[in-house]
Amino acid sequence: TVEITSKCNEAVVVRRSGVVLRGADPALDGIVGPVEDFVPLLQIDGATIGSRNGHAVEITRLSISGGSDCGLWVSDSSVRVADTLIADNNTGGGCSGFNLNRGSSAVVTGTTFLRNGLSASQSSVSCRDCTFEGHPFAAFIVGVGAFGSLSRSTIDGGGGATSQTGAVLHVVDWFVNDGWSVGV
Repeated sequence: TVEITSKCNEAVVVRRSGVVLRGADPALDGIVGPVEDFVPLLQIDGATIGSRNGHAVEITRLSISGGSDCGLWVSDSSVRVADTLIADNNTGGGCSGFNLNRGSSAVVTGTTFLRNGLSASQSSVSCRDCTFEGHPFAAFIVGVGAFGSLSRSTIDGGGGATSQTGAVLHVVDWFVNDGWSVGV
């Protein structure tokens, strides 16, 4: 377990299982950029063996913000993200807030995405009680070979949620802040 207090300006790479990154308050604690171009703020790669709750890496009550590329980039790993703020990443044209790749899985709860989105390719992601604000395009993207579940979440601005051919998107009780909601 790594307790993060205050804002740390660095790129962090996790390549093993059983890691917990935890703050007390995402307004005060987190990983911030900018760091080098084309470098994610937090990269989790190859952490596939589950910890006590079935996820190899846990991220709780942190902010991941201001990166010139990805905020959070996950590949070949299993993660749990809770009560976290992912904001203002992709300032240099990189991959956005949270990018899930190559056989990864993520369970995301109570997390706010501010001017970033979440995308998954060849992976599975479940997002519950999440808020997406100010993203100019689709905020929740399920790419080729991926499964995505979005429940009890709000999308304010942008193109909502989308899936590409060969992907599955399951939506339950979500709200898009242009006056309509969907319950499937």
